[in-house]
Amino acid sequence: MSCGRSFVFFDAKEIMATVDKATRQNLSKFGAYVRSDARRSIRKRKKPSAPYKPPSSHVGTLKKGILFGYDKARDSVVVGPVKNRSGNAAQALEHGGTTVIKSPKRREYKMFRVGEGGPIRDANGKERFVRLRTEAQARRATELWNREMKRNAVAETVKTCRIAPRPYMTPAFQRNLPHVPDLFKNSVHK
Repeated sequence: MSCGRSFVFFDAKEIMATVDKATRQNLSKFGAYVRSDARRSIRKRKKPSAPYKPPSSHVGTLKKGILFGYDKARDSVVVGPVKNRSGNAAQALEHGGTTVIKSPKRREYKMFRVGEGGPIRDANGKERFVRLRTEAQARRATELWNREMKRNAVAETVKTCRIAPRPYMTPAFQRNLPHVPDLFKNSVHK
C-alpha cells in the first residue's frame, strides 16, 4: 500500500561540507571587501593626513601591504597590513602611538682635483679644509675623505615619532559589517 509520501534522507557529512565551503567563500568575500575599502580610504598625498582621518600614502607600501586570509583553524578571516621593514608603523597609524624611523646616512665618495677645496691633515693631525695645490694633496684628500665615508657608512639616523591615530582598518571593517547577513543569505545550496 502506498501513501503517496516520499522520504528524503540527509547526508550529514555532505551538508557540513557544503556549509563549510559556503562559510569559507563568504568570509573570504568579506575579507576582500574590507581590504578593498581600507585600500581605497588611503589616498596618495605629499602631506600627512589629518589625525583621525585615513593615512596618506607616499610610496604605496601601506596600501599594497593590506591583505586578507581565511583562517581554517579558527573558521574566520584575518584582514590587515602585513608587518614589513617599517616595524609597527601600520599599528601606530591605526591606533596612535610611537614608531622608530631608521634611515641610513647618505655618504658620498669623492675624487678631489687640484684647485678644489678638500680635507687635509696638518702637522698636528688636525683635519682642515683647504685649496688643494698638488696632485699628491688631491690624492691624499680623496683617500682621507673616502676612508672617513667608508668608516661611517653603517651609521644610521634613528628617530622616534609620535603618531596620532589615523584609523583605516576599523572604519573599513565597520562599513562592511552590515553586508555580512546578505553574504550568507541563501548561500548554502546544492
